[in-house]
Amino acid sequence: MTSLSATGPTTAARRAALVRRVRLLVADSVLGWWWADPAAALVIAGIAIREGVQTWRGDTCCPR
Repeated sequence: MTSLSATGPTTAARRAALVRRVRLLVADSVLGWWWADPAAALVIAGIAIREGVQTWRGDTCCPR
């Protein structure tokens, strides 16, 4: 039962990923948007790269 004892942010991230997957499956099957999943993956990759670059430079989310 380790999946039930996850912390708040982890659970929220998993829930958001699940919602995204369901929306993309619906968009693909109902609307024929085969390109929705690759487009979302590119957006997520861009955000991850930006966050990585900011971390590499030492930028923090909460300056003191």
